[in-house]
Amino acid sequence: MLHRFREYTKNEAFVERINEALFLLKCPECGKEHGSASDPDFLPELIWCWGTPAHEDWKAYKKERGLTNEDRAKILGSTADSVKSMTQPDKELPKWAVSMPYEWKR
Repeated sequence: MLHRFREYTKNEAFVERINEALFLLKCPECGKEHGSASDPDFLPELIWCWGTPAHEDWKAYKKERGLTNEDRAKILGSTADSVKSMTQPDKELPKWAVSMPYEWKR
């Protein structure tokens, strides 16, 4: 899920203890990992997060911009069926599709 740019201190973020030897620092809004360490004192003091684009963000981006799979295929030098296949909800979004919602949310 993408969200507006947020800045969190370590105290505002979510620190999760995975096991005796690992702590993770996560965004409290989207859960994206921003650091790991063997001791919470070694985690970053400050994080910045925009979230991670999901298929819902991709669909909303395409709808608001009025883009079709044919439009994306022309830009990529591919076919509309290929774009449709690469952006199926059961698959991870390709890197080219991930970058577009970031620009849109700014």
